[in-house]
Formats: sequence, C-alpha cells, structure tokens
Amino acid sequence: MLRRLAGLLAGLLAGASLVPAPARAAACCTGNTSTVPMRLGECESWLAGMLVGGEAATGRWDGQGQLATSSLQDDALIATAFGAWAWDRKGQVGVLVPSRLNRKGLGEDAWWGGGLGDVSLLATWDPLEERARDTDHRGAPVPVFTAGLRLPTGRTWAESEGVLMEDVTGRPGPSGLLTVGVERTLGAWPWSVGADGELAPEDTVDGRRLQPSLGLSASVGRYLAPRWSLTARARHQRVLDADHGSSRTSAGLTLTRGQLLRWRGWVSGDADLPVPLLGSDNLRLLSVSAGAALVR
Repeated sequence: MLRRLAGLLAGLLAGASLVPAPARAAACCTGNTSTVPMRLGECESWLAGMLVGGEAATGRWDGQGQLATSSLQDDALIATAFGAWAWDRKGQVGVLVPSRLNRKGLGEDAWWGGGLGDVSLLATWDPLEERARDTDHRGAPVPVFTAGLRLPTGRTWAESEGVLMEDVTGRPGPSGLLTVGVERTLGAWPWSVGADGELAPEDTVDGRRLQPSLGLSASVGRYLAPRWSLTARARHQRVLDADHGSSRTSAGLTLTRGQLLRWRGWVSGDADLPVPLLGSDNLRLLSVSAGAALVR
C-alpha cells in the first residue's frame, strides 16, 4: 500500500508543479499567505486553479467502531478544477469540478474506472471585517457562512457497470450544503471552528430517503513567514441513518506558500485516525494532495 501511495504522490506533485495556488480572508491584506487556500480573501477579486490528489484505503472501522482489516483495495486519483469570484469584500461565489480515476481490487485482480464527479456550486458570506487587537473589536473572531448545491453530474451506483462499482464517481440526486463557522485569521496563530451539513433527497438505488451528513471541524495555523503558513486540522463526519449510520474522524496538515494578489500553492496530507470508536462502518483513508491557483 505504501508503494501505491508513493506512486500517487509522485504523480500529484509532478502535475501540481505546473500551476500556481488559492487564498483566504483578512490575512491576505496584511501580506500573509492564506491558511484557507481555496477561498478568496477580503482583498482579492478572483482565483482559478487546480487541485490534484490521491487516496488509498488503509483499513476500516466495523459496525461497532472497532478497527478491522479490509480485503478491498480502494485507491483513487482525483483532480479538481476550481474557481471563485467576489462581488464585494463580504461575499463570493465558487465552483468545484472534480474528476476521479478509481482502482478497486481483490487479491491479484483489479478494476479501473472513473470520469466526471459531482460539481459543487458555493456561495460564501463573510459579514464582518476582522480587526487588529488595537481596535475597539479587540481581535474578536468573525462568523463565516457558506451555502451550496451539489449537482449529480457524476456516475451513480444505479448507473454503475463495474464489477466493484469502480466506475462510480458521484451520488444520486442533488443535495444542499451548508457550513457555519467562526474564525480568526489575523495574528500569528489563525484558527477556526465550524459545523457543516449535507442533505440529499431520495436515493434512486433502493428508494429510501437519505439521512443528513453532519460534520464538525477545527483548525489552528501558524504564519511561518510573510509567504508561508502551516495549518493543522481535525474533522469528524457522521451520516445519520435510521438503519445504520456511519462515521469517520480524520486529521491533516497543509503547508501553503503564496504571493499577495499573484498566486498560491500548497500541499496537504490527511488520514482517518486508526483509533477504535472514532469511526464506524467506514473504510479508513489516507490521502495526499497538491494545489495551485492564480489570484487577483
């Protein structure tokens, strides 16, 4: 598995070195690079870029939340084109267009499939401007709201012709997306906490209604220099199903380098934590990615 992941990472970095990367809010106005690279900062007007990544299954959690091995080899290469435009300092819209190349195997046998994934449209509202600590706001954090729509542009389970559904790249039907967060990006240690949810309509495979997917996340970063930042994050996600819910918990790091109103680039690594009861009825995944974007 490590050999497969090393090959994936080499491919990512080769592709990512050809492009520049994305941006974040108030910190960009001070000359610091973003700690949320795929979002526009308050001083930025638009960005466009590409994110490439790979993921590999390292095991699974069973239905009781205990660690278990998996006989299924489940790897993927993922490329996502993205863009964003800000209509003013408080609001922006964005689009994510992913594509997947999946590899699934059992023993010595492997099957490949892929194609366009589900496109996401997002709108972010950042209603309050962050202030430095020497103002009346005393360095208070600010709220950020994102709402969006996932479009069913990928191939679903019902449309799959693969032996192990290796050609599946999306989910049935559209779904609504909502994220509510609080963050502080000024100062040496930017941080954020947030909650997000996805609500999908009827599942076209078996006719039952899907339950909400809910997530909790937190991050803390460090501006290493005017053009460098490092961010650590943790996330717990749970699908609330009346019959059998599933969950996972992951942690990750992102290193970002950028130039104000020119470009940003970053590399990231994330892993589902191999700890009992931090997940259930899910594969445990290890992923790496690299991204770049032009920013104006």
